[in-house]
Amino acid sequence: MQTRDPLMDTLRQRLGALLAMDLPAPAKDAVRDMLTLTEGHVAPAKDTIDWQTFDGLIKLAGPSAAHDLLAQLDRDLATVEQGMTTALSVGGTKAVRQHTHVLIALAGSVGATELYELALSLNTVAHRPDPTDLIPLGQKLLHGTAQLRAFVRKQMAAMPPHPTPVAHHDKTGASRP
Repeated sequence: MQTRDPLMDTLRQRLGALLAMDLPAPAKDAVRDMLTLTEGHVAPAKDTIDWQTFDGLIKLAGPSAAHDLLAQLDRDLATVEQGMTTALSVGGTKAVRQHTHVLIALAGSVGATELYELALSLNTVAHRPDPTDLIPLGQKLLHGTAQLRAFVRKQMAAMPPHPTPVAHHDKTGASRP
């Protein structure tokens, strides 16, 4: 997820203050050019996954279950995404709280720390009598959820195929997994 760059915001504020000063026209043009160059600049995307947490989860699942775990995670994220979209469209704070609870658990367990924190924030907003930030935070959360789903699918695609279970035979000679 990309966020505003606080250093660039400070620069833009100071450039704006320069524009308010009595400067020669060429200087004002240069300041306007600098403002244009910095407009919309965002901080470089930081790693949105805590790899130690994610790798720990994959190791815990083991090679035979990791793919299935990620597939279930993707399905659960899709359910949250769909439910959150509906809840935001009708302003349903109860449903937002329910879906953020699930997302807090999912994002936390895979190390998606920014999404985890955003879900906590949205849950807090949804508890307020006047949840004014509900829609903008909800849209940001939906974007983060889509990014996490893309990450999960990419990780699944990079995994080796499922190992074939070894058949075992019991005392009667019948095979069982």
